[in-house]
Amino acid sequence: MSKQPTTKLQTEPSKAKPTELKALTKTEILMVMLAKHPGLRSKLLDALETERFFITLSFQKKLKPDDPNDLQHFWQRMGFMANDVLPSLRHIANDYKAKEMPNAEVEGDGWH
Repeated sequence: MSKQPTTKLQTEPSKAKPTELKALTKTEILMVMLAKHPGLRSKLLDALETERFFITLSFQKKLKPDDPNDLQHFWQRMGFMANDVLPSLRHIANDYKAKEMPNAEVEGDGWH
C-alpha cells in the first residue's frame, strides 16, 4: 500500500485559516465547514439517510459590504412528493414569521 501525502488541518475547525483550507480537498473543506454547524450537519444526515427530501439553500456571496447583492437560491428534491413542496415552503415561511418576524407579510401582494 502506497502512502500518499495528506494534509492535516492543525487548527480547530472554527479557527481554520483560508490558506489552510486551500490545501484541503473539497470533501475535507466540507467536513471542516460542517463541523462548525452541528445542527445543519445533523439535519442533512437525517435527510440524506431517508433518501426522501426537499432541501432549499439560500445564501449571499457578499464578502465586503460594498459588494453587489448576490443572493442565490438552490433546491434539491429526491423521493419527496412534488405536491408537498409548496405546502412545505409555506410551512417554513409561517414558522420563520412566527419566530423571527411576527409582523411580516407571507401572503398576498407584499410577499415574494
